[in-house]
Amino acid sequence: MSTNPKASGLTILAGLGLSVLILLAWVGELATLSDLSRSDPAGNALAQAFGVLEIIVLWGLLTVLAVLAAIKGAMPRAAALAIIILIPASGFAAMTAAELLTAPDVAPFIWPIIIPALGPPLIVTLDEITRLNAGFPHLRAVTMSGVLQRSPRGQRHYTDQGYSSPKVSTPPSSPVRSAGLGEDLMQ
Repeated sequence: MSTNPKASGLTILAGLGLSVLILLAWVGELATLSDLSRSDPAGNALAQAFGVLEIIVLWGLLTVLAVLAAIKGAMPRAAALAIIILIPASGFAAMTAAELLTAPDVAPFIWPIIIPALGPPLIVTLDEITRLNAGFPHLRAVTMSGVLQRSPRGQRHYTDQGYSSPKVSTPPSSPVRSAGLGEDLMQ
């Protein structure tokens, strides 16, 4: 996890380049997985092999992007731990979905394609938010680490250096329970 609150331009460009490669691999993977059994047996086996290879390449690129975001971005430790666990788990789920897609005329039909279709965009979105969060600290309150770094007893206020100092604040009193309802609403 990075202690530098600002990501370098090279890190942002590397992340964008990886995101473009992931987009290309993702489109190819979806095209292959959507048509695994419409050929002769040899063509089906070849399509299934290419589908598995595309899943391996795509999830490898997703892992590299997540590691880049965890090291150079402003990803909280909880999110980095979740990414370390969830990317391999989603890769395994995508492999299982590819196996289920070899027989699209049997239940669950074509529905397993949702896993490889939605997994990569969600992972890339989280990684892009993390890198943008490191590059633009003023966005931290509305991004994932801003949500994850809130504590139930207080709020975190960010300084201009990007670090946070905890400040316990009490929630404002409800105007309904207040004695001077009109005075509270006018403030």
